[in-house]
Amino acid sequence: MATGHANVRSLLNAFERIGVDAALTEDPETVRRADRAVLPGVGAFGAVAARLEALCLMQALRDRITQDRPLLGICLGLQLFLDASEESPGAVGLGAVPGGVTRLAVQDGAKVPHVGWNLVTPAGSDPVLGGKPFHAYFVHSYA
Repeated sequence: MATGHANVRSLLNAFERIGVDAALTEDPETVRRADRAVLPGVGAFGAVAARLEALCLMQALRDRITQDRPLLGICLGLQLFLDASEESPGAVGLGAVPGGVTRLAVQDGAKVPHVGWNLVTPAGSDPVLGGKPFHAYFVHSYA
């Protein structure tokens, strides 16, 4: 799905590499009918939420969520699953996860934006992440 603020070419290349037939769309009905959907995102919460709303995609995404249909959020796309974000006061997210996105606090001399590899330790077993710690690369100012 196109938000206008994402590196979708990299995502489409990744799907192609693993043999998944994927298409980029801005059509709400295509989003509703797809077996699976991915919401990528780079940019500001409010700008992307407004673009999704203007394209009538927010409701299509909410429909997927209420119907318990597969939807993967990547980066800002995942942040949009929440109700709101400190980054864009007044902007409304999808509301699939209660709460809001907050700016990372500077602690122990850490820098914001946070850029680099970190150890991620899942709280429990997960069908996607598994249960073992792993390293992931982060570039973000909000969580």
